[in-house]
Amino acid sequence: MGSVKGLGDVIEKFTTFTGLKNGIKQVFADCGCDERQKKLNEMFPFTKNVKMGAEEKKVWERLSNKKSNAVTFNERESIRLLFNKVFNQNKKPSTCGSCIKDQISKLQLAYENSCDSIN
Repeated sequence: MGSVKGLGDVIEKFTTFTGLKNGIKQVFADCGCDERQKKLNEMFPFTKNVKMGAEEKKVWERLSNKKSNAVTFNERESIRLLFNKVFNQNKKPSTCGSCIKDQISKLQLAYENSCDSIN
């Protein structure tokens, strides 16, 4: 599973880690876990109200509209600065791949939230 979108994802990770999910799946063919996870993510999202302004959207469109999955030093720094601005954070520079991937996922969600509010 990718980034954590809400409470449903946290519960899914916990039940998978503890083995509860596997045990329940052995007893019940369809326990409703996937639907419950989706519903809980919708009810308790972690980035629900985070939206980008017009300037941030332009920066994100420029950063996310590239052909390569490789992230250069300058792009990494731009992502960090944009993330800090959008989410009111103070992240320090990092070469941690999963940290950068998490920032990218959250920025994409904020971008999508911003686009949804216009339509």
